[in-house]
This record gives sequence, C-alpha cells and structure tokens, in this order.
Amino acid sequence: MDNLPIDKNQPVDNNQNVTNDNPPVTLPETPIEVGSLEEQPSFTSYTQGATDDDSKSKKCKKIKTIASVLGILLIIISLPLTVILVKQRQEIRKEASESQPAFNDIQITFESETPPSTANGGTYSTTFKVANTVSSTRTVVVEKRRCYCLTGNPPGGCNDNCSSENATLTIGGKQSTNVTISVRQPSGTICGSFQTDLSVVSVK
Repeated sequence: MDNLPIDKNQPVDNNQNVTNDNPPVTLPETPIEVGSLEEQPSFTSYTQGATDDDSKSKKCKKIKTIASVLGILLIIISLPLTVILVKQRQEIRKEASESQPAFNDIQITFESETPPSTANGGTYSTTFKVANTVSSTRTVVVEKRRCYCLTGNPPGGCNDNCSSENATLTIGGKQSTNVTISVRQPSGTICGSFQTDLSVVSVK
C-alpha cells in the first residue's frame, strides 16, 4: 500500500513513517444562490401577527378601562340624582300629609251588595262602611261613582255611562257610618253589568 501524503498538522514521529488509512474528507461546497435566501422560511409574518395580537389586546384593555371609568362616573353622577328624587318624594308626601293630616284616619270597607231584580226595578246597590279610626271628629268628603254597561262582564270592567257625586260626612271619634251607592239600567232591565266605587276626597 502506497504511503499517503503527510498531513503537516499531524504530529510526526521521526523514527516512523506516518501513514493515514483514512482518506481525506472533502466537504462539498454548496453554492448559495441569492434567490434561495428569499425562499427560506421567514418568521416575519408570525412576529407581525403577534404584534397585531398584542395591539388588539392593548386596545381591548383600553376599551374595558374606559368603560369601567364611565360606569364609575355614571354611578357617581346618579347617586346625587337618586338622593334628590327621594328627597323630593319625601317632601311631596310631607306636604300631602300636612295639607290633610287625618287622611289616613279614615278607612273604607265593603259591607254588602244587592243585585238587580224585578222587585227593585233592576237596581244594583252596594253599601260601604266609612270608619273614623281616631278619637277626634273628622269631616270627610267622599266621591260616589257609579257606572252601568249594556253587556255583561265587558273586558276591563264596566266603565261606560258613569256618573259621580260628592258627599260630606261628619264622623265622630272611633265611629263609622254607612254609604250606599245605587245604579240601574235606564230601561230597568236586570241584564248588563254595574260598577260602584267609593273614595275619600278630603279629610278635616
């Protein structure tokens, strides 16, 4: 076997012949084309996408922050308005109670009713009890309202052909009185429907 060329970088023993059983390895030179750099995978789009996500996240956080601030401001502004409205309602109630201090002293309860019949000429009547709950005498103005309808049980109740009148009652302390309201069809028939109501207008 022929001796191979001596590698200058390899230590040499002067007393021996240097042999190299392995052939020299030559790395292939791969030419790099300019165009090949453009074909290499690029992470520019990925980086750009991450940047867009970050910007969107920042925008969302900013919008949430603005919404939170606006909500807090709305609450701060609405609190004084709520207090003012409540105060106004209290003042209105106070004025109403001062103008009619004994308004709640009167209680109205339903006592009885008389249906229309041939014997009573088709008249429908209701009786209410008006009671004074305090020991002092009260002068009460009540409204007596009556309605009649030609049909029976109309939707929403009978609110046709209505009329009303006021009556003044003087009720002693812890006393009560009865008020009767009557209504009938003009023809005197017992068909149709009727409605009667009694309400307090004023108390002194």
